[in-house]
Amino acid sequence: NEQFFFGIFYGIFLLLIFTNVFLYFSLKEKLYFYYVLYTFALGMYFFIFNGFAYAFFWTESSYWNDISNPFFMTLTLLTAIRTSIHFLKIVEYSTTIKDILDVLSLLTLLNLIFLFIFPYKFAFYYIYIIIGPVAITILVGAIISLFRKNPMAKFFLMGFSGFIICAVFIALNNLGILPGYASPDLMQIASGVAIVLLSIGLAYRYYILKQQNLEIESKSIQINARLSRIQNELEISKKIHESLLPAKLPAIKNA
Repeated sequence: NEQFFFGIFYGIFLLLIFTNVFLYFSLKEKLYFYYVLYTFALGMYFFIFNGFAYAFFWTESSYWNDISNPFFMTLTLLTAIRTSIHFLKIVEYSTTIKDILDVLSLLTLLNLIFLFIFPYKFAFYYIYIIIGPVAITILVGAIISLFRKNPMAKFFLMGFSGFIICAVFIALNNLGILPGYASPDLMQIASGVAIVLLSIGLAYRYYILKQQNLEIESKSIQINARLSRIQNELEISKKIHESLLPAKLPAIKNA
């Protein structure tokens, strides 16, 4: 049963990654690029958390196995910030929130450097401190986006709730505060729900863009049809005028 659960879990991650890679190359939008990175980083974090990465990828590298967990946790948080900015269109609705998230992105990025300088436990505590401000800032941005009638915000808020639950449980579990409550299955289910809901939002966005393109094409066809009718009417008017006017104007005497 456990292997079946893991197969379904990681299968969902792979399916979402490949689907959104296709959407990225179709639409050339950064949102899908960051979402793919976010899904990959989160999937790798749990792959390491469950011990599969050490068993299959780096069995002889205990050093990388120690720092790979905080590395992908940090990468997950960083890509989650960048995904949020584009998903919620933060630039359009609040430049202040965008600036705060940019600063938090930089602080999160620094942890990838700290991993190779300080003991890896320092990176754990560092990222736990950043998770709180990131969660609050993104939540505020999502609420602003929702009130500004962004249809994507509702999908994000539902998925974001799962992400926050996941992040809090991971932090409390690794700190040893609630080891009996933060079960691995619960954390993975919360994360799976989060990425699925975000993916549904992205699919909805793709549908909206497709409908907008169809409307633009329809209007373009209508405009071209009108222009064609006007041109035909002008041609008919020109022929009528030519038929009414004499082929050669008479000469004016004493001109």
